[in-house]
Amino acid sequence: AVSGGDPFLYHDLDKLLKYTFAAGYYNSITTNGGLLKSVRNQELLQYVNLVAVSIDGYKEEHNFIRNTVAAFDHMLAALEVLRKHKTNFGLIHMLHNEPIEVLSWLCEFAIAEKAGLVHLHPVEIMGRANTIAAELELTEEMKHQFYILFQYYKQKYDGKLKMQLDVIHRD
Repeated sequence: AVSGGDPFLYHDLDKLLKYTFAAGYYNSITTNGGLLKSVRNQELLQYVNLVAVSIDGYKEEHNFIRNTVAAFDHMLAALEVLRKHKTNFGLIHMLHNEPIEVLSWLCEFAIAEKAGLVHLHPVEIMGRANTIAAELELTEEMKHQFYILFQYYKQKYDGKLKMQLDVIHRD
């Protein structure tokens, strides 16, 4: 699994992916998708088993968290590239202080965009999240609500969408 910053910026990513793919590893990349327009990065998709594209919520929320008005549109363009290359992809969403209804929207959005996975994980206050931490942090009640809703949607979309939830913070 390659993540952190955007893996497509890594100079030797091609060497790493080709080597691990040839060795039989399951290669996954987590990206914001902004660099998938390049020919080099599209060619690398043949050595990747799964691409997880970050999505931070509805368009306005995604753009706010990413600090640019074009972030959501760039993410949509990345999904189009992945569908064009018939790449297995999913959406990875950072659970934060947001309306719980976002999970229903996210699942429907994933299905409409032909994603095979919705991966949820709690917000980690690092990077840009440090500057807006108070607006993002989950309460204990919200963590429980998201867990219950996750279980519901996992059953509801069984066979249509794989669901993954990270419930333990890395600390």
